[in-house]
Amino acid sequence: MSRIIYATSILVLVCAFSAFASVDFTHGGIRAGYVMPNDIDNTVGFGAEVGFGLPVPNLSFNLEGGYWSKSYEEDLLGTTWEAKFTDLNFGLSGKYEMPAVPNTFHPYLGAGIGYHMLTAESEILGMSVSVDDNKFGAHFFGGFRVPFNPIVSAFVEARYTVVDPDYFGVWGGINYGFAK
Repeated sequence: MSRIIYATSILVLVCAFSAFASVDFTHGGIRAGYVMPNDIDNTVGFGAEVGFGLPVPNLSFNLEGGYWSKSYEEDLLGTTWEAKFTDLNFGLSGKYEMPAVPNTFHPYLGAGIGYHMLTAESEILGMSVSVDDNKFGAHFFGGFRVPFNPIVSAFVEARYTVVDPDYFGVWGGINYGFAK
């Protein structure tokens, strides 16, 4: 049995390396945004991404990670109620960058899937409750990229994420291109 697992693992690794042989690292970047979750007050989120180019013109994909959190503290009848909601997520997105004049405004559209590690915590009168829920979700986005020079560019993006709770975000960030 262990030989089958070992052989399957080697086969998967060989296929993965073969697939990545035609893929180029294009950029790494950071992002921050204003996140508006359903049924939770608005908050700020952060993230990072690594981009990969494909042999198809104007098409790429990103590996992404993100985090947002919202905390509450209320006085209820002389006692303090605290609550916190978080989403730590990792995803894969496909992106189509529309043709544009070089060194100007570059619009794009995309979609992807993500794995969300959601947490809700609450405490009142010394009693606490915590609920963890891991879910797959989908996201759809559009935005534009503006290059500062051949390596560094800024971007602004609107993104809707479908996971419970669904949320809309407006993100901005900086990407650093990798030289070829």
